Amino acid sequence: MATVGLRAFALALLDPKTHQVISGKDAGLTESGVFIADLRTSKGATTANMANLTGTVTKKYGSNGVAYTSTGAAEPTVTLGANDLPHDILDKCLGRVANGKGMALQYNKTNLPDLALLIATDSLDDDFGVFFSFFNGNVSLPSYNVQTNNQSAQETNDSMTYTSIARASDGAAYGVFYGADTGFDSAAMMNEVFPGATEKEIPGFGMISGNDPTDGQTA
Repeated sequence: MATVGLRAFALALLDPKTHQVISGKDAGLTESGVFIADLRTSKGATTANMANLTGTVTKKYGSNGVAYTSTGAAEPTVTLGANDLPHDILDKCLGRVANGKGMALQYNKTNLPDLALLIATDSLDDDFGVFFSFFNGNVSLPSYNVQTNNQSAQETNDSMTYTSIARASDGAAYGVFYGADTGFDSAAMMNEVFPGATEKEIPGFGMISGNDPTDGQTA
């Protein structure tokens, strides 16, 4: 199916042992545990480029022809972009450690935090929401290219790579929610993707239809 636009994406830190969302502004990303990148918080989400959503298909030959195929495991990655993420959110996602002196440190042997990710877009006719969910993964920052201003200001916007990890309980690589489907419930979706979050329904982000970009951040 076709989709149009990028409404927002949401991230939450997960406890590596319980796989529950870590809430509270000190330990988690927000008081509720869920941070939404949208116009209010990040001057807008710009990219959620998903790749490797299915495994590599390998042909097996025999008797001078293709006998069968085998499919490897899906290894999804998502390139996430936003115009201006809060630096403390980015630091926490990358596992940087604040030293209390205005500096965040990235250590060589940093274990990247576990995060859940939900991406919100809309159907081509813009009559229902489509939500791509990734239950566990890590965020990395491959590069950051700062350039000199010239006739125009040279902005370096946020771009990071989310590498998905299959859900431990059932091996699910990712899921897709369709707002128009019978039985869709935004609170149930939030509970599925962000277990343990204190906010179970976030206005605007879990809407079945409509795409008001100013809705969606209560945490």
